[in-house]
Amino acid sequence: MRPNEKAAQRLGGGLGGGNGTGRGGQSRSNRHYSTFDLRAQPRHGEIRGDTWVKNVRASVHQLRTPPAWAVDCADLDAAEQAGARYVVILDLESLATFWASIEEIRRHGFVLDRGHGKQLALCLDRWKNSKAEAAIASEPVEQLSLWGGRR
Repeated sequence: MRPNEKAAQRLGGGLGGGNGTGRGGQSRSNRHYSTFDLRAQPRHGEIRGDTWVKNVRASVHQLRTPPAWAVDCADLDAAEQAGARYVVILDLESLATFWASIEEIRRHGFVLDRGHGKQLALCLDRWKNSKAEAAIASEPVEQLSLWGGRR
């Protein structure tokens, strides 16, 4: 059996053959899966709950001008399709963590391609130190009018 056939079998699929039953004769069709696409996974990093975790080295991966972290657009799409709402970048050199919601990255990020494919970058001042701070930053801000009333 080839490696990808083994992986498909572990996920309850397969490439034909067999009688479609799992252990104890139970039909595989009775299994319950998440509504998220199990195949949509980022090529870099991993999904943990609602967070895409990406390990990097700042000396290699951090943008210098402007100071920012960039993520691959296809990876960001895949992470979102897999159920991620947040991105955390762990700098393996300083052990610092940088948190942002995917919404924040899409709203305030800028597109670039410096030879590594299309990326979306978010300036360092927009990244937060914790998931809680990232959640607060992504909430819409209610703007009051000059005369004290709500707009």
